[in-house]
Amino acid sequence: MKQELQDKIFEDFPELFELRRPRKEGEKVMPSICYGLECGDGWYDLIYTLCSQITNYLKWNKKEDKVQVVQVKEKFGGLRFYTSGVPDKVHGMISMAEAMSYKICDVCGNKSETKCIQGWYETTCEEHGRKESK
Repeated sequence: MKQELQDKIFEDFPELFELRRPRKEGEKVMPSICYGLECGDGWYDLIYTLCSQITNYLKWNKKEDKVQVVQVKEKFGGLRFYTSGVPDKVHGMISMAEAMSYKICDVCGNKSETKCIQGWYETTCEEHGRKESK
């Protein structure tokens, strides 16, 4: 995803992306979120809406629940949104967004279908999909 789109998400939802902080010397585990959002620009609205819903739920719920995003990426043509500390309702929101990603082009955000071409699964529209070799 383009840096400016990632930055907008990180700036608008800092409580979800605290793991993006620089790692201290000597720490062994580096969360994958340090590498940014590993998917196309087409899922920006989907991810932004999901983050907004999670944040609103946590504010409304007023519990001490804390959700930390660990990794966001494309895998087998679908969105993967990995977190820690997820209440059941938030897990449902994530599952719904992941399911919706299979109908949205990862590149442009248009309506799409998931397909397998030469062993690679992707969710892209006709314009942005790989072409099958003959």
